[in-house]
Amino acid sequence: MATSAGGGALDRTTDALMKVIFIAPGGRSGYASSVGVAASAIDAEPLASRAAAKALAAGPAAELPPGEYPVVMEARAVGSLLELLGATALNGLAYAEGRGALVGRLGEPVATPGINLADSPSSPASLPRGFDAEGTPKLPMPLIQDGVARAVVHDLRSGALAGAGSTGHALVPGGAPDGPQPYNLVLAGGGAADVDELCAPVQRGVYVTRFWYENVVRPKETLITAVTRDGTFLIEDGRVTRPLRDLRLTDSVLRILSRVQELGARQQLTSQGEFYGRRFAHGVVCPALRAGAVRFTDTTG
Repeated sequence: MATSAGGGALDRTTDALMKVIFIAPGGRSGYASSVGVAASAIDAEPLASRAAAKALAAGPAAELPPGEYPVVMEARAVGSLLELLGATALNGLAYAEGRGALVGRLGEPVATPGINLADSPSSPASLPRGFDAEGTPKLPMPLIQDGVARAVVHDLRSGALAGAGSTGHALVPGGAPDGPQPYNLVLAGGGAADVDELCAPVQRGVYVTRFWYENVVRPKETLITAVTRDGTFLIEDGRVTRPLRDLRLTDSVLRILSRVQELGARQQLTSQGEFYGRRFAHGVVCPALRAGAVRFTDTTG
């Protein structure tokens, strides 16, 4: 990158993404994906096996009425929620204009104490980036520490409005219309060995592979809506028992993070992949998790 002001920056990077959607006879589907800095790091066979196992799960799909349920989310689902949090609560333009979810809340608890979220552009577990679209160097930045909100991210425009300067999060030169966004989020892991351990305390709940059609309803509250897809299951007596008809999630991301009961020990790099056919190389590093009393407002599918 070179600028008319005499600035310059150079970064070299690659990324690879593979996603598998297996559709079984009858239309039931399963999903698995992997992303990394090199195609050699992606093993296709276990991805295909996981997607197929979900699609071919035995038994008719159960149905749950709308309500609040304990939920175990795979890392892919968690990553979707954190991306929406980045676009709303952690957006410095929304904060500077007084319409962000963290206005007046920096330094206050916004999530359970086990939540530690940072933007870590140099993390080898992520898709590293050295600078943003305006040439500003990207540095590690704690955003939520021990459940307490610490910072939002800025580009040159939002930083000037806030009197804070850029933190290296411009999406386009001059600032994107919707503002800056963290694209190297890392959520620290917890103590659960695997998803089976996350499911063990749940008497009756929902297991989510991923979300689809995620949309922000009220940014000030981080209220979002999304539909479960490609591997939604009923949890009964501590284990996944049978397929479940897809559900519509309508809840606040910060509310969900304030109800996280346990985090998986293993983190995974997740990525949306593409947006209307265009690939944007960014991702979220996060574990699976269990949260209590997550709100579902409808059954779909």
